[in-house]
Amino acid sequence: MIQAFQRHFSDINVTGILADALYDDAHFMDGASSVFSGTQVVSKLRWNQMVIYKNKEVNLKTYFDSYVGPGVKKTLVIRGGKEQKVTVLSARLKVKAHGQK
Repeated sequence: MIQAFQRHFSDINVTGILADALYDDAHFMDGASSVFSGTQVVSKLRWNQMVIYKNKEVNLKTYFDSYVGPGVKKTLVIRGGKEQKVTVLSARLKVKAHGQK
């Protein structure tokens, strides 16, 4: 899917890829990064990471605790047909290019 996106929208400069944690394996991460010449791929968020909310940088834990609310409860079917209860939340990450402050 990432390769198809790159072929059809080659004029878009992709500077970061946010992938669901279910895709967190070296083969996927390396492959996704190589499609866009070494672009950063993030699959697991950490509570100390920063996100942008209303044009301000906010700690991820503060963002989820204060701004998002309780999230949406879902049951997903994951690998092998196993059901997993999850809470769905979202955030726009601030992705910096190498060497930027």
